[in-house]
Amino acid sequence: LSKKFAEGLDALVMDVKVGNGAFLPALDGARELADSLKTVAREAGLAMRVVLTAMEQPLGWAVGNWPEVEETLQALGGDAPDDVRRVTEELCVAMLLASPICTDPAAALRRVRSVWDSGEALQRFQKMVEAQGGDLEASRKRYADVPRVAFQAAADGVITHIRAREIGVAGIVLGVGRVLDTDGIDSAAGIIFFKKTGDEVRRGEEIGYVQGNRRESFEAIIAAVTAAIGIGRDAPEVGDVVLEER
Repeated sequence: LSKKFAEGLDALVMDVKVGNGAFLPALDGARELADSLKTVAREAGLAMRVVLTAMEQPLGWAVGNWPEVEETLQALGGDAPDDVRRVTEELCVAMLLASPICTDPAAALRRVRSVWDSGEALQRFQKMVEAQGGDLEASRKRYADVPRVAFQAAADGVITHIRAREIGVAGIVLGVGRVLDTDGIDSAAGIIFFKKTGDEVRRGEEIGYVQGNRRESFEAIIAAVTAAIGIGRDAPEVGDVVLEER
């Protein structure tokens, strides 16, 4: 929070993840953290809201640096994964309610959807990238032909879970993140899913792919990703990705 205070903010919204892929896997611990953050913010005179969201499986379809930027562009362009849209809307509404702009949740949600659906949010994002010297079109061309290999469903049935922590670790090995601060990052690296928890699959069906420049790691990554995906007969109960607001 000290970093946030140093920025001179008028209001702050934080997304605290809960689940097997999060720092705090249990809801009680996440609530305690959220309340502690709010107490410190209140004492510093900063208006703050905390939204608890589920991290039981990867959010959206993509894991990785450029893959997530590409998914962001698609989402802001109107093709957003349901869970990404849900979390983003909730956080934006919380931000409006934490500010003097809106006091009614329904009005705040209408405003968020208007900006998103009109394309204004996408245009603003593109301008932010350009202002920092980024070139989205150049990046698209740079990563268009990155090596990729598909992974398949191990059985017939329904996906019962996708363990987010194991997927995250696989991504690090692939080059999405670092183990040591001296490790390099492969911005092209990523794990992309075609199916998520609750979806039906057939044995041998392609349900996603890995990509990146570390081809020597592909076999191990695919084995790890496949092991993190549970497939059973009975469809699981998939709850709301937004758990609560503190």
